[in-house]
Amino acid sequence: RRSCDLLPVLDCTFPCGYQGLIQRLMASLPKESVLLNKAVRTVHWKRPSMGERPVLVECEDGDTFPADHVIITVPLGFWKANLETFVDPPLPSRKVHAMQ
Repeated sequence: RRSCDLLPVLDCTFPCGYQGLIQRLMASLPKESVLLNKAVRTVHWKRPSMGERPVLVECEDGDTFPADHVIITVPLGFWKANLETFVDPPLPSRKVHAMQ
């Protein structure tokens, strides 16, 4: 048996849809840690050993935001169309290959 066959499958619905799930998750975060409705140009990431926050989010309007973590939720088509510019440095080739 494969190890993934041993994991329980969770089948659930969210009474308020995914918005309810997001609201629940965001309730546990400081308000200033989440920014919505801001177009992102590039996500710059580097190794944490460089002494500063490992991620810098650059927005289309020129604003930048340092972060420890970033959750990126974009359609696969967007990734494919913007592989060269959306993340810097580019994703490792094995991840790029997995998307194609």
